[in-house]
Amino acid sequence: GTFLNTGTIRSDDDAAIDYDASTTTSTIVNSGLISGTIGVLVEKGLTGEAPNLAAQIITNSGTIEGRSGRALDLGAGDDRLVNTDAGLILGDADFGIGDDSAAFARATRAFGLFDGGEGEDEMIFDAAFADLSVLSLKGRVLSLSLAGDMFLRATNWETFTFTDGSYSYARIAALAPVPVPVPAAGLLALGGIGALAALRRRR
Repeated sequence: GTFLNTGTIRSDDDAAIDYDASTTTSTIVNSGLISGTIGVLVEKGLTGEAPNLAAQIITNSGTIEGRSGRALDLGAGDDRLVNTDAGLILGDADFGIGDDSAAFARATRAFGLFDGGEGEDEMIFDAAFADLSVLSLKGRVLSLSLAGDMFLRATNWETFTFTDGSYSYARIAALAPVPVPVPAAGLLALGGIGALAALRRRR
């Protein structure tokens, strides 16, 4: 089906948009609010139901919110997300099986773990690689931010495309610094504070 939402689609105890089995491409164009325990949910066939094998194409310039922690759960199909400058995604996004893509405008806001799943998946940024203000790697999860407007974590994406070129996961992961564990830094700070306190007591 096709959703053109300029108002509010909300569920307090279920997904806001819930796709059952289908082989027909669906389209969501959102400039309003889509809010549920999951924002957009696609049937994966895990409970005996037939799976949805179609592509979901989402253009978001409003808000998609998953109040249980997952904004998008898209299942199989070659899914496409375009998040514009006005778009806000609150929660994780699971793109499932298929050759998926997720495109982010420079001032986009997307907070959560974006999992490309199985297939050849591509993240596209309307900015240069040099514009990244945050790039770090923890395990297989990349953290990326563009000038503080966007912060997302990405895993299982094979290609990252910027306005000045494309990077494989292996290449961009090699460029990403590994963050220093916070507990270790905290212990060093506490040790320094303790030493200062002991010195003061001696004086």
